[in-house]
Amino acid sequence: VKLPSDFNGKIISRAGELKAVVIKGGIHYRPDESTEPVKLQPASYFESSGEFSHELATTSETIIYVRSDSPYQVVLD
Repeated sequence: VKLPSDFNGKIISRAGELKAVVIKGGIHYRPDESTEPVKLQPASYFESSGEFSHELATTSETIIYVRSDSPYQVVLD
């Protein structure tokens, strides 16, 4: 998934397993249950099982490798 600079949105997983690795750039990542965003650089990852919403924000163009065994959505806020 290629995200533009200044992207604010979510990757929503409906069910199953989702794993994502930051390849290029960086993101400020906030899982549903957290209030403080975590900065993820290249080689960092996040994952989930079941229905989950991953909140993301970028400051530069970012590429994330996503592997999932079910459909997922990238949504702009």
